Amino acid sequence: AVVVPIVAYLVANWDFSLTRDSSAWSVSRGLFTTRRTHLDRERIAGVSIGEELPLRLAGGARLSAIATGVNLLSDDSSVLLPAAGRRVAEQVAVEVLGAQGPVSAPLRTHGSAAKTRRWTRALLPILLLGVVAAVAAWLDFLPSWLPWLLPVLLLPAAVVAWDRTRTLGHLLTEGHLVFRSGSLACDREILRTDQIIGWKFTSNPFQRRVGLANLVATTAGGNQSITAIDIPIDAAVALANDAVPG
Repeated sequence: AVVVPIVAYLVANWDFSLTRDSSAWSVSRGLFTTRRTHLDRERIAGVSIGEELPLRLAGGARLSAIATGVNLLSDDSSVLLPAAGRRVAEQVAVEVLGAQGPVSAPLRTHGSAAKTRRWTRALLPILLLGVVAAVAAWLDFLPSWLPWLLPVLLLPAAVVAWDRTRTLGHLLTEGHLVFRSGSLACDREILRTDQIIGWKFTSNPFQRRVGLANLVATTAGGNQSITAIDIPIDAAVALANDAVPG
């Protein structure tokens, strides 16, 4: 479990280098098969800083480009930096974007309603499961000790809820839109506002009840969109108007 990922990382990223010239960023890497990728600088609409929980605990991050003609879900040609130290990833992101604020500036929170949803979505299913298990144990359908496992499940769920609350946020600065969310898989997605080609607002009944929505900024690069989840609807509309006036 430890050795295999390390070997795979070394094989894929041996002698990694990232260089740039007047028109493109170039990535070269690989031990047995050397792969070289060139991304036109004009086609880079933004970047995505990946911070999976194990990587964050180790003080690391990875960096991918949001580039037109490159699909992040199916193609690793958008990789600008594999798993590396977080400071290195931030330095590369600043170089690619040409701006410091979108990478390091603190994000705006989404308010108390969004925080409450983080906690209820993490804890409520386990509490309901505990009630069902307690009733089943009382009716002798399950062992009597099984409901006592509930605190064991609540602790990691609470940690995830706290982490998701801490990472959730958005920002508009220096001509870039920044969305961040997640815990086990946390991404800070940064998109140039001049690359936004549309907006989508989605809201389920639970979100509408507390005045929240998901704001989706669509673009022609990467996954074709970035999403701010559980943002107050008034803030979402104002953010869209400020990012792309009119």
